Parts: sequence; C-alpha cells; structure tokens
Amino acid sequence: MASRAEAEGLRDGFSLRQSAVTTKGQATIPAEIRREIGLQPGDKVVFSIRDGRVVLDKAQAVDDVWNAGQSVMLSEWDDSEQDIYND
Repeated sequence: MASRAEAEGLRDGFSLRQSAVTTKGQATIPAEIRREIGLQPGDKVVFSIRDGRVVLDKAQAVDDVWNAGQSVMLSEWDDSEQDIYND
C-alpha cells in the first residue's frame, strides 16, 4: 500500500507543488511538503543548491550548534582591540 506522500507524488524528489514568492522573498511551503519532512511552526530550515536546484531541509539540532559556534569564531576575527589582529 502506498503512503500518503507517495500517493501525492512527493517521493523520489518529484512534486508539482507551487508557491509564489512575495516581494520580501518569502514563499509558503505547501502543507504536503511540511508534513512529509515533519516541519512544525518555529522549526528552522536549511537551503542548499544541488545540481542547480534549491533544496530545502529541516534543520537539525547540530546545525544550530554549528552555526552558533561559527558566529562566535567569526566575531572574534573582527575584534580590532586585540593586538594580534593589528599590523
């Protein structure tokens, strides 16, 4: 028996769901897609480009930790008060 997602054409990277992009660059993720990846209000998503296509994935907790760590590290590089960064 086919799952609901398979019946809706969501498996194997095939879907004909559309959403318009607003002037603010926002688009609604169709309900069928949100259900398929378990996306809930407040969840974060990750955008990537693969083979010339935009791919949306639900962010995992490790993504949040990684991004926070990168932000701290990069902000340290911009600290002009530290002698190591001055010529």
